[in-house]
Amino acid sequence: MRLTTTSSRFLALIALVALTVAGGAAGCASAPSAPSVPSAPSARLDDDDLEAWSRYLAPRGSELAWESLPWLSSYSDGVLAAQEQRRPLLLWVMNGHPLGCT
Repeated sequence: MRLTTTSSRFLALIALVALTVAGGAAGCASAPSAPSVPSAPSARLDDDDLEAWSRYLAPRGSELAWESLPWLSSYSDGVLAAQEQRRPLLLWVMNGHPLGCT
């Protein structure tokens, strides 16, 4: 099935509404503030700097917030949960490499 411009816009609108409702329900009234980024360790990478670089590159608490979302790996489980909770379902579908390297 080939999507027309109108159907693509309609799908984008539905996704936007679902994200807005989900964000409002989660109490996200304002944009999150930018996390503070520590300064990078020295330019060299050796055994002496490995621990400092490890701490610098590790994700911080705010960058791991997506892990607290109740992800479901089955579409049918998601539909059932959405119906029980009377909430919209966001189905994220992607075609291609997960890092955008196509």
